Amino acid sequence: MAFQVGFYQYLKAQSFYTPLTPDPDSRNVECMENTSIFLFANFQYIVLAVAFSLSHPFRQPFYTNFLFLASLVFITAFSLYLALGYDSWIAGPLKLVDLPSSYRGALVGFAAFNAVVTLAYEYALIASPRAQRLAKMLRPKRKHKNEYKNVAVSIMKAKWPSKALVRAKSA
Repeated sequence: MAFQVGFYQYLKAQSFYTPLTPDPDSRNVECMENTSIFLFANFQYIVLAVAFSLSHPFRQPFYTNFLFLASLVFITAFSLYLALGYDSWIAGPLKLVDLPSSYRGALVGFAAFNAVVTLAYEYALIASPRAQRLAKMLRPKRKHKNEYKNVAVSIMKAKWPSKALVRAKSA
């Protein structure tokens, strides 16, 4: 979200930017704001898919899953095509507006920076063994799903058999 807000502020600071003037009779879909955020969010979705596939519960690296990797390559290539080029045959149905090529390059640069920050955060803080130990310490212990395990834990914690029961049997 912070990257989207920052990118939106970057758009507003550009000399070519013209703010949207709302028209009550129209849906106001075709505008620079929608185009910029849509194109930027496409890259964020891709990075999010990679970041979530790095840590628990996945056991193997994401690149070992051929179908996932193929879809990532295809979606990334298509997103780059949308971001760096403007074709009316695809921009029309998606309601995209034409943006200057220098701005489109900056969009891809912002997306690459977002990917580096997100993946570094995932590797360094979320997937690291230290972070996992800390999360395990902070997370409250859950009860077992099986009732017999809960009974076994309560028996192990209890001082059982009670001293009164032991005295009664020995007398």
